[in-house]
Amino acid sequence: MVHDPNQDARGKVLRIGVVLGGKIVEERLIRKRENISIGQSAKNTFAVPAPELPKVWPLFQLIGPRYVLNFAEGMDGRISVGDAIQTIEQLKAGGIARRGRTGWQLPLTDEARGKITLGEMTLLF
Repeated sequence: MVHDPNQDARGKVLRIGVVLGGKIVEERLIRKRENISIGQSAKNTFAVPAPELPKVWPLFQLIGPRYVLNFAEGMDGRISVGDAIQTIEQLKAGGIARRGRTGWQLPLTDEARGKITLGEMTLLF
């Protein structure tokens, strides 16, 4: 996440990059705090033609003032949590990530950074 001094009242800006086949295909700064979806449908915040993705996946969900990262089985990655970088498996095993209705949920701080992979797609935030 990128800090923009004009955004303090609304929280930090979320910066997201999508990599397919080793090439960055999209990078955006999300200035308005809102739910962020990814998937094959053009109605998503990030439309990605990856067969491993569902039609719509609520990747970042705004709950109160904080984002929650939603990830599913099959997704892999590393997330900075506090001063440590942990894998998704470590976050699940340690109880930091909790099972939600459709997958796993991880509350994020504004300082959180991470990398999520699913098949040929890598998402950086």
